[in-house]
Amino acid sequence: MSNSYLTKLQVDDVDIDLGNALFGVCYTYAATANKIVTLSSFDDIESGVNIHVRFPYGSSTTNGTLQVGNAPAYPIRGSCVCEPDEILSFVFELTTTETHYWTVTGHYVAPSNNLPAAIGTAAIGSSKSYARADHTHAIDVSVGNTPGQITIAGQTYTIPGIGGNTYVVCNTTAGVAEKYVYIADFTYTSGTTIYVKFTYGNTVNASLNINYAGAYPLVQFGENG
Repeated sequence: MSNSYLTKLQVDDVDIDLGNALFGVCYTYAATANKIVTLSSFDDIESGVNIHVRFPYGSSTTNGTLQVGNAPAYPIRGSCVCEPDEILSFVFELTTTETHYWTVTGHYVAPSNNLPAAIGTAAIGSSKSYARADHTHAIDVSVGNTPGQITIAGQTYTIPGIGGNTYVVCNTTAGVAEKYVYIADFTYTSGTTIYVKFTYGNTVNASLNINYAGAYPLVQFGENG
């Protein structure tokens, strides 16, 4: 053999320690049983040789052979099923019965290039790819006029501490100091709690006018409502 050995491989910015093993690429389609690995000047195999192989198309065969470089094809022992771009490691073994095998010794899982699955019913899933650290799930969040409730991805939740109190929306322009809201059958009573969503934000020195029954100063509030 006249091959150079690699000690480290970078896959999608992730360093993989190859442990002083050969590295090749298999462009054979996933369903094809005989896997051919591109590796220049590889024509002689010794027992104990280690090789890491990237499968750009993945592999769906359970009983196949591995042909590395110019060497003959030998049976694969162990599962060769993998996702696209996954890396499998093999060791060449000669058994006591003079039978040669490429034995699968490990899988290096590649990061997924797909968007996260849509939010829905909980499921275990079947992908062997891992999520990248900076991946983002799209979550649909909306707040309606229902007291104490918020909707996330189509599922409605009750917010503790708001349920049972009056919840209204104020559509007064942000720069207008006197904020107006309408609450049916409302009467001013000391200790009454209401929650107000300011559609256009709030302003300093504002007052709240409920049903045009009189504007009263807002003592504690955030400028953004």
